Amino acid sequence: MPTGFFGFVTLALLHCACEQPRGFLSEQSWQSEALESDDECDGLGAGSEPVHCALVALQRAWPKPDILSAGFADLPGASAWVSQKGIDDISKHIIPHMVQNLSEKHMADMQGTHKGIHYTISQLHVRSPSIRSSKLEFVADAGIHLCLEGLRSDISMHWTSKWSFVSSGGGATASMTDSNLCALLSIFVSPTGHPKVALSDVKVEIKLDRVRFTKSMLSWIYNAAAYVFKSRLEHMMSKTVASELQTAFSERLNAHLNGMDFSIRVPLEKIHDDLVIDLSLLSLETTHSFLKAGVRGSTYQLNNRKLLYPEPPLPVPDAPPPSWWESMLTFSISERMFDSLVWFLHENKLLTYTIRPSEIPSNDFGLELSTSFFSYMCPGLGEAYPRNHSMTVTASTDSIPPLLSFETDAVGLSVPMAFDFHVLLPENQSRFAFTIHALINGTGRLWVEDGKPQLLRSNISITSASKARLGKSDVGDVDVTFLNQLLDVARVPAQTAIQQGPLAKGLPLAFSKGRFYLSNTVPKLTSAGLSVFSDMGLS
Repeated sequence: MPTGFFGFVTLALLHCACEQPRGFLSEQSWQSEALESDDECDGLGAGSEPVHCALVALQRAWPKPDILSAGFADLPGASAWVSQKGIDDISKHIIPHMVQNLSEKHMADMQGTHKGIHYTISQLHVRSPSIRSSKLEFVADAGIHLCLEGLRSDISMHWTSKWSFVSSGGGATASMTDSNLCALLSIFVSPTGHPKVALSDVKVEIKLDRVRFTKSMLSWIYNAAAYVFKSRLEHMMSKTVASELQTAFSERLNAHLNGMDFSIRVPLEKIHDDLVIDLSLLSLETTHSFLKAGVRGSTYQLNNRKLLYPEPPLPVPDAPPPSWWESMLTFSISERMFDSLVWFLHENKLLTYTIRPSEIPSNDFGLELSTSFFSYMCPGLGEAYPRNHSMTVTASTDSIPPLLSFETDAVGLSVPMAFDFHVLLPENQSRFAFTIHALINGTGRLWVEDGKPQLLRSNISITSASKARLGKSDVGDVDVTFLNQLLDVARVPAQTAIQQGPLAKGLPLAFSKGRFYLSNTVPKLTSAGLSVFSDMGLS
């Protein structure tokens, strides 16, 4: 949520007045008045307001940062599902690329005895490998079954042989054609939260075209008898290729996966720090139709890891949302991730915005940020400053963080805020005048902006304000009768201010320095949280 959400701050005291009696507010704090009547909220009586009372309850119970615990580290904050469409895309685009990267692979030496001839094959290289097709299928509770069909490559090797007192050696070439490899790809989570794979139950069928021997005076003899060794070489290579590919596939893929950074960073420029949204894995399981991942989905501050969000994770769905199979990757994210983002901004006092006189547009109401204008509502202000001075108003979250409520296609916000009015004096000096506390209500919406990477964007609309109260004042009482009219005037600069702050640039939907990215992404808000339907790719 953008810091500037508090830009509507200006006179967002605006709508507040619609529930206030005509007259003056005596000096009192938001906290003391919010808690002064247990009867009003404890029984939710006729005069109570549910949102207000919910905030009262939060204020009573909200933990302080110095008593926070890390006990929720192993509970998921989100779930993700990879569909058959997702692994079909991996099969089509990623696996052929991985096979090609095995080019110039040096394989282990082979030796043995055949019909009394002892032989050694060394310096065996597989060059220009390719496949005709690959296929991936989910295997419930086991992993993913992998088949590579139509394996082809050029093979070169050095050989030596000894039969009785005759020794020889040289080179040999062959072509592997129309060979096949199938294996079970087991998937699990590493201690660092990365996916890891292991190949098992590997079955390899190697077929070779004619073997040609070179660089030996007896090559013509060996070539004439090459068919004798062809089946033996195919058998030996099948075993060696199975072992080598098992190691190479696992090592290469695991190295790639382990190097991926499953996090999103939100720069906090004002405090020279970053918020990190941790999307590392807690669990992986397969069914016959999808791969399900438990995702950490927590937020932490990069340079202040002791500051921990105090609320436990909310339940995440066991089953994917409707139409999940139409996308490669589907996320279900609980409200907690958004709550924690806002909480960290609140704890770092980043949910603050100052509106200056130049940001108030011309208006029929005559509203301006000046002592002359506000003296009508606060006579003591005019007495303290007989000459007209410009003013500023700084809005910030009050003693508890904003309260979010997820709805269909929107997020509702209830934000207890403090509005501090200052008088501008010569030589860039300012002096505090008074504070007004109010409950500000708004609606947030999410959408995805196309690009590479895509950006998850948001905007917030101010809908109302209520529960206006005078806080500290150095200039006496304040009449809030006309604050409702002030809201309409302040709405335009407030909406502009809303789009500013740490999240103003949007969240990039890419990970690991852009190597893994989302595409065709569609977010969907419901009362249960946020579902994200997306395709994916590697760059």
